Amino acid sequence: MKQLPKDWVNANICAVHKKETSHLSNYQCISFTSIPCKIIEGFSRDHIMKHFTDNNLFNNNQYGFLKGRSTMSQLLRIMDEWTEYLESGGQINVIYADIGKTF
Repeated sequence: MKQLPKDWVNANICAVHKKETSHLSNYQCISFTSIPCKIIEGFSRDHIMKHFTDNNLFNNNQYGFLKGRSTMSQLLRIMDEWTEYLESGGQINVIYADIGKTF
């Protein structure tokens, strides 16, 4: 198995200040990686996405990183489905979970 050069997989990480106060949660980490590595990753991603799209391997419920299928599209779709279901006398139970990072 071939390996990438260490310079391509190492990243310089920089903390960028987001808000006025100096609390740790107000910093966002940004990593700067190798440009050749980013180019190769782009080609690989494009090839994989084309394969999945051409072979209909994505589920109709897949949103978030597909072109034209944003998380906003998902929200609008589910709201339409819930509205239709409620108007026909149905009941909907929903559980929300916030799994965001906290520092």
